[in-house]
Amino acid sequence: MTEKKRKRAVIAAFTGEGSRLAAFLCSFLGAAEEWESEAYVPARFLREEWRAFGVKERGEPLAEWAKVQFQRADALIFIGAAGIAVRAVAPMVRDKLLDAAVLVLDEKGQYVIPLLSGHVGGGNALAKYLASALHALPVLTTASDVQQLFAVDVFAARNGFVIWNREGIRAITAELLEGRSVGVCFEEVQLGGRLPEGLYLERERESEKKHIYITPFQREEWLKEAREERAILLIPSCLTVGVGCRKGATQREVEESILQMLKKENIFPQAVRALASIDIKKEEEGIQKTAQKYGWKFETFSAEELLEVSGTFSESSFVAKTVGVGNVCERAAVCASEGRLWVAKTVGKRVTTAAAWKRPFYRW
Repeated sequence: MTEKKRKRAVIAAFTGEGSRLAAFLCSFLGAAEEWESEAYVPARFLREEWRAFGVKERGEPLAEWAKVQFQRADALIFIGAAGIAVRAVAPMVRDKLLDAAVLVLDEKGQYVIPLLSGHVGGGNALAKYLASALHALPVLTTASDVQQLFAVDVFAARNGFVIWNREGIRAITAELLEGRSVGVCFEEVQLGGRLPEGLYLERERESEKKHIYITPFQREEWLKEAREERAILLIPSCLTVGVGCRKGATQREVEESILQMLKKENIFPQAVRALASIDIKKEEEGIQKTAQKYGWKFETFSAEELLEVSGTFSESSFVAKTVGVGNVCERAAVCASEGRLWVAKTVGKRVTTAAAWKRPFYRW
């Protein structure tokens, strides 16, 4: 199992007392399992012993520093006046689902205020985490947090779901704030834990209700509700596409073969988490570029590893003679996913594809 990537927090302080707090937070976050951190303080306040925690001198103007760090970091933490933080990041603010989280603390560490990306960006959760270490007060202003209601965007971010229609966040949140219940329907996933207040699992879909749909499938009726802001669609990314191809197959050929297979099966492209193939295809640009374009991982296996995969596969004596195993796409998909074959081999002119799915488990 691959190690989970740590999030990156950067801290900026402006005063001597704020710099001392920055050094403490840098040390605290640096020791956390989820985070890695750096802090930047004025040179006149920097102490040599702080460097071991990741504290550095900030030489450039704050606006220039913030422009660089906003693109690189998952969270920016300012220690000082909120107005300074707002002005520093304002030119970079674009999208609440993509922007870095931005937090502000006073230099005495009494209050922790998430300003941006409190939900999907994790700003509210980070504010609570820091407040617990400082015995401070987290100042949360998002309605669902104030009312202690289920936040669908936080749920999606925590479980790695792709939000198909961002407008659905507002629709579901408004419904819960009005005290109305929201139905939940899901396919090919497992959900554990206590169902949040305000949600109920539907056995039969109630058309008059608003819904949360968790599915890898493009179901027209659910898509229609999502377009009309009567539902939110959450897509789990747990599908692995196995790819076999002729040497030199282009990125366009690989991409089109995958998308045609997904379209035929009514599967969202966002449900794909990775591409998989045999190791002799590791340098194939067509597969590499397709993976890069969509942000998918690309995993490869030796012929020996693929032969060890159990199951019934469509075998080719020609392929076996050429690469040492009679089926690449199906075996690679199953091997990478550690799940079951979901879409059997689909043969194109120069590319073959298949898909496997491991039914994932998520928690409320």
